[in-house]
Amino acid sequence: MDLRQRTPSTQAPSSQAPSTEESKSTIIVAPDVVSLVVIFLMSLIAVGTSIYFLILHDLS
Repeated sequence: MDLRQRTPSTQAPSSQAPSTEESKSTIIVAPDVVSLVVIFLMSLIAVGTSIYFLILHDLS
């Protein structure tokens, strides 16, 4: 629902100036990209630690 509320706010300034549209579109896309990167890194860390502890468990 937050994304639905944010999209009209970008459409209003986009008709005024294209430069504000570019800056606000990057500001709105950035949290999505940041969240995807955080989720990807968390999954990599989880898989890496699980493999690491499995190898340590096999060695010990």
